[in-house]
Amino acid sequence: MRAKRICWIGLWCAAALLVAVPGFAQPQEPFPDETVAQLLTAALYQYFDPTSRFEVSASGSHLAADVLTVDDLFISGKPAVLHGLRGEVLTHMSGLEVDLAALTSQTFKARQVREATVVGKTTAAAVQDALGRLSASVLTPRVHFQEGYFTVTAMVRREGNFYPMEARGTLVIVQAQRVSVALSEVKVSGGNVPVDLMDKELARINPIVNLANWPVPLYIQRVALHKDAIELLATNGK
Repeated sequence: MRAKRICWIGLWCAAALLVAVPGFAQPQEPFPDETVAQLLTAALYQYFDPTSRFEVSASGSHLAADVLTVDDLFISGKPAVLHGLRGEVLTHMSGLEVDLAALTSQTFKARQVREATVVGKTTAAAVQDALGRLSASVLTPRVHFQEGYFTVTAMVRREGNFYPMEARGTLVIVQAQRVSVALSEVKVSGGNVPVDLMDKELARINPIVNLANWPVPLYIQRVALHKDAIELLATNGK
């Protein structure tokens, strides 16, 4: 008899917990995938330049309380423009959870994601164009990629004079979330031009990739510098 009473007391406490705890075992309701795609597309422009163009596809979306869950999400950015640097981005996420209220205000911040993979790519021509528009001291830059390194030739303007410059460098991954340009060799012909001038100009675009403040935790797994492009792979696993 006493054992039965203890059992009933335990069941009553469990039922009371279900009622008393907010958001506990909330029922899931289907949510329109097209609406999710529209909301995420708008939110992406908080991180990318307005000249970017995205195609977003969501499936298996459902809502529980204020938490929106997306089973599968695909994002294609062609072009994806970040601080004036044009490139391409292809993203796949599964088990993505976001706050719906924040998303409707165009704030995309993941509460949780099961798997996330991002592949990014840009070209020497795109880097050349971005550098030419960013710096008033480095004129007519020419950027070339080789396996594992890059070269830059340009005219450096200093105190009204112009000097030919050649630089060579590579890409460095910093704390698994940033990619920076690092110069290993700089030559400037003629004049009293500091050799660190190009470093200071490149500091304007460094880091060229920064995932630290992105809405989904991402860590760079690989950066490859080829003859025709820079390719980046990032996932949510360290």
